[in-house]
Amino acid sequence: MKVSGNLSFIKRGMLFLGVAAISPLVYMLLKKESVPEHAPVDESAVVAGSHPATLIAEPLALMALEQRGFGLNRVLGAPGTRNADLMQSRAYVDLVSTLKADLAELQLRAGIGGEQAMNHPFKSTWLSDEDARFELTGVVPRLDRAFVEANTCGELRLVYRLALQRKGRPGTRLPMTLSVLMIPRGDAAACRDLARAFTELPERGQARVAALAGLLTRSAAAPRRVEVNLQNLHGPSVRRDSDDHAEYLMRSFDVTPNGLSPHPLLNTPREDLKDDEKRALAALLVQRFLDVDQGTFVMPDAFAAKRAISVAPRGLARRRNRVFAQLFGDDATQLFASLPYDRAKLVKSPPALLRRLDTGTCQGCHASRSIAGFHLLGEERTAEAFNGLAVGHGNHLEEELPWRERQLLAVANGAVYIEPRPLAERAAQGPGGYGARCGMGDPGFKELGCGPGLTCKDFIIDELGACTHAAENREGDACERATVTFGAGPDGDTTAPDKKQPCTIGGALVESDACSPNAYGFPGGMCSADCERSGEVTGDAICAPLPAAGYESDCFATDVPIETCIQTHLAKRRVRACDAKHACRDDFACVRVPGAMNGMGACVPPYFVFQARVDGPRTDR
Repeated sequence: MKVSGNLSFIKRGMLFLGVAAISPLVYMLLKKESVPEHAPVDESAVVAGSHPATLIAEPLALMALEQRGFGLNRVLGAPGTRNADLMQSRAYVDLVSTLKADLAELQLRAGIGGEQAMNHPFKSTWLSDEDARFELTGVVPRLDRAFVEANTCGELRLVYRLALQRKGRPGTRLPMTLSVLMIPRGDAAACRDLARAFTELPERGQARVAALAGLLTRSAAAPRRVEVNLQNLHGPSVRRDSDDHAEYLMRSFDVTPNGLSPHPLLNTPREDLKDDEKRALAALLVQRFLDVDQGTFVMPDAFAAKRAISVAPRGLARRRNRVFAQLFGDDATQLFASLPYDRAKLVKSPPALLRRLDTGTCQGCHASRSIAGFHLLGEERTAEAFNGLAVGHGNHLEEELPWRERQLLAVANGAVYIEPRPLAERAAQGPGGYGARCGMGDPGFKELGCGPGLTCKDFIIDELGACTHAAENREGDACERATVTFGAGPDGDTTAPDKKQPCTIGGALVESDACSPNAYGFPGGMCSADCERSGEVTGDAICAPLPAAGYESDCFATDVPIETCIQTHLAKRRVRACDAKHACRDDFACVRVPGAMNGMGACVPPYFVFQARVDGPRTDR
């Protein structure tokens, strides 16, 4: 049986999260600000998340830590809570100066800026805007990174997210995170004690907050490094041969008595290495092959870049995310053919070696199973957050956390931990679940298979495919294969789609026009169908309101509140359901849906969520 479907009305737009039809009461809720800094947080209500020792992301605990002195301003030695106050911090002034120079350079290219331009840049004025502040969105112990610097216990990371609160408007977050790294020094005994303290953290209440504050105070008295990731550019899909394009600027800085100093990026080579430098780097990789396999290789700073640009979507199918592959090119097979792959635990072929190296760079790592170029965007602080995320961290982080927990427990027990760091795109060998990356034939990826009822399909022309339904394309599945061709300039690479594939909805075959294409902002295409009740779950699908064509042009460049404008651009569609344990496929994010059960969301492209893009409603930017 064939059922016709037509998705042409969903041309380009954003999933509208939190409101199906806006009543005056709901509108007032949407205008509600986040908890003010002066309002005490009820620490007794703090409850740990599913990874209590390795990812502290629960909003109440983080707001309480801000009030206990771990807001970015206090950490960087500035008064107040806003960015304008941060400008009294020498470290922050240095950071702003460097980023403004970077942004000015990157925005000189044609086709950037202005309402008629195809690409929209990050506004450097946000960095000192009086309506902006950095919100603490995560405390992340990284004792697994002790190999980076001798005589240390790894890192403790405080992750902050830039947010704007325009007068009379609900708050909105922006696509920029800033990580402050505390690097506790110590011997094996000191590291064991630190690991034990994290494994023994209370799971709720004031005791949890106090223990976290004490840990941060005792183990790292001052920040040692600051790392930045921001979306310097976003362009919506405007041509039929192109999907969204975004770029991400990444920097690392040392904190010194005189301010900030640029720090070489870990395992991220310069793209302009000379031939003799390439030969020296290749020789070093041959010598240190087993360290690369283990995930403990550290490249000398002499080869390292101090700035990286990652591009999205489509991960490592994008040439610019693969620095090692660019450096060694066709010579890689010969250079690395005779390595002891039989002794390796994960890296079993030259292509697997290059992919392991590329996913260890800044740009390659952040292109691997992230949310719009970020691994930790943070959980929403209010239940009524407009246009929000149901899951505030990416698939890479969720998959790697069990490994980090095993490593942390080993250190706490005084054991030597020998399990290699997982692959960035696939944390576990053997059969993978829906959306897991999988091998397409190279022997280096043969252990990356798919579970029952799933098969490995490649919709982005890459070495790795994704596990999806074997016999058919269901709601949320990819349905339009495309080839990405490397290109220069701000518009990014060219996407050449194949013919759209049919979709199966509720057991019935639907014509291929039920496939929303790449050119409408759906990487790989996406199957969906009409539905009636928002939040209703049927099988693996959920009913969610998506805006129709004309959403961005009608609602971004007007002074009409987005909550009002969106009401004339909604259509309910069945798409893939998700939560923290049931991932979306790559280049899709798990977002809130009105009427859905707590923690459940819908899989949509992340740039449909305007807190994940620099362009957005004029009144909120």
